[in-house]
Amino acid sequence: MPIILNNCINDTRKTYHGREDSPLGLGYAPEPEFPGTIMNGKDGKLYTVKEGTKYKKWVPLIIDLEDLPHDCYHEAKIPKTRKISFEEETGLEEKLGGSKPFSVEGEEWPIDERGNPYIFVAQFKHPDDQNKLIVFFIDQEFEDSDIIEYNLDEETLKKQIILTCPKNEESKHDNIIYDPYIIDSYDVSKELKPLSFLYKRLRLPENDHFRNDYYESDYFANECIKIGGTAFHCQQEPTFNKFLQLNDTGKLPVNLGDCGVGQVKQNKYGSYYFSWDCY
Repeated sequence: MPIILNNCINDTRKTYHGREDSPLGLGYAPEPEFPGTIMNGKDGKLYTVKEGTKYKKWVPLIIDLEDLPHDCYHEAKIPKTRKISFEEETGLEEKLGGSKPFSVEGEEWPIDERGNPYIFVAQFKHPDDQNKLIVFFIDQEFEDSDIIEYNLDEETLKKQIILTCPKNEESKHDNIIYDPYIIDSYDVSKELKPLSFLYKRLRLPENDHFRNDYYESDYFANECIKIGGTAFHCQQEPTFNKFLQLNDTGKLPVNLGDCGVGQVKQNKYGSYYFSWDCY
């Protein structure tokens, strides 16, 4: 059976038969393209144009996810915790759970419209400023949050008070107080930035092989409690988050819900908020 040749899309003077693995199999000859041009091949893999001794050619593009430009990664801090007693809490420590959030004169424990007190979840230092403390509460329905940033200057520290979680006598719900886990230190790890960022940074077309390599990489986002790094992929597209990530029930000293990842984030106006992304 004779081979039928087709004219290339990017140069009608060139031909292809459609069985080539490279982008030529899709109708793209290498000659009209600039050296370094990257395209998907007929086989679904990535190819780039190389300058040969006499002519250009498509060659497979090998990307080492462990050796990308430095701005393709960012730092994630994974807390090393130990359980302490409620009596040991001072209100100043970085911690998950507990009964003594940092607070100052004139403030009260946040409550919802039904009079139920919010749950104190965590407090941790701002990743960019260790003199700032972020305190995170969430309501008992996990629908709303109260996230406060304090400047730990001398004047603020003089105003510190110890809040007590109030009891709503009309509510059938008991107050939820998690055991306190103090953060003694952090293990620092390197994580790949979101896939969408890498496509733009490396000037790559979307590609299933590269996507699979990304999710299987040792530098893929950690599914754990952490500060910074890339948000673990659930239903939403992964994003960078410099603040707190909490993963699902059973792996936390605090219980925020089943089968998902929670994120303390900050919007472009500087306000903090909490989001939940289900598996």
